[in-house]
Amino acid sequence: MAHSMQGFDRAEPSTGESLPITVSLSTSRGKALTGIIGAVMIAGASVYFFTAEEMATVFDRQPQYRLLAFAILGIFLLRFVWWGTRSFGRSAEATIDEDTIHYCEGRKRWSEPLANYEAIRWRQEHLINQSENTQSSSATTYQIIEAEHRDPARSLLIFRDISPEPNTRATFERLARATGLPAVDARKVTEVVREAGDLDKSIKELAAEGKIDTAWDNEARPARFGLSREGEGDAQVMTLTLPPPIPLLAWRLMQAVCAALVIVGLVQFSILLIICSALPIWGLEYARKRDLEHPRTLRITRSELTYSEPARTSGGFTMKLPDIEELQVMRVAIGKAEGNRAFVDFINRTFSSRQLVLVTDQEEQSISGLQADELRWLEKFLRAAVANA
Repeated sequence: MAHSMQGFDRAEPSTGESLPITVSLSTSRGKALTGIIGAVMIAGASVYFFTAEEMATVFDRQPQYRLLAFAILGIFLLRFVWWGTRSFGRSAEATIDEDTIHYCEGRKRWSEPLANYEAIRWRQEHLINQSENTQSSSATTYQIIEAEHRDPARSLLIFRDISPEPNTRATFERLARATGLPAVDARKVTEVVREAGDLDKSIKELAAEGKIDTAWDNEARPARFGLSREGEGDAQVMTLTLPPPIPLLAWRLMQAVCAALVIVGLVQFSILLIICSALPIWGLEYARKRDLEHPRTLRITRSELTYSEPARTSGGFTMKLPDIEELQVMRVAIGKAEGNRAFVDFINRTFSSRQLVLVTDQEEQSISGLQADELRWLEKFLRAAVANA
């Protein structure tokens, strides 16, 4: 969807749990200064361009080039002037009351019935920051919450900031509850939609209300999974052993590439290339062996689950079963740079990886490196475990 609130750097809703909610929108001075500085630079370049002797000679021979250059530079100059002056001190305010959204930006005012809005949508924007000095780049992630309308001109930006996801989730759920609109988590390729009344309900509570299916039909576990049980009743502990996160074929392909480079090194009598290519072969084999000797495990008791990756220094987590609100296999976007939306969406739908995402109010964790059928089995298995916690 298009976004009518583009241009605002920051949006902050009031903190109340109920309506009315006031939203303050503003732009940073840095954005305005960028436009003004750009306009000054283009103006200076234009003066030099039209007064330089070399260009005067060209323009005398081809007068139409003068008009063309004037038009092109004029368009860019006006664009930067418009951008800078429009952004400088730009602000707006919106009020969401019981049945209407009111928007005011200077003389621009409109009102729209709240019933015409489809959802409260949470998405992310990933902006790439390029450093000229170090030739490196970093990504800044903005959390964005909008009241979504089928007419983009009536969609309202409610929250935009660099904020940790758990904090943003609290704001997202608060806004959905206050407005009564469905909550759409659109941060990943797979969107998650929940009704406002179901927010903050755990899987156990939703299962008790019959809103989700947690039936377990003792479907045979995937061949690559191991399962052991200890104890009985409330003291029972189940441990799932998961396969290595990187498939054997991927390991072998990486080793084959390194082996090919070793052969190139032998042909070229390059000791450095041989050493640099041979060491990764050993390293990959060692890492693969370590993954097999110290497999990933998922330990489930009546009250919590613990995921661990002994072969790695990080990656484990523990969650209380009654706190888990979402448990779903999702496609996770590959790239983080905003670009041509149609192209980015195609790439993500085609090549994005699948993960089993587990969500509570405090955190969001995921389990990846499994095949699609393995993830589906694990999702059903954990849903049943959470529902019976």
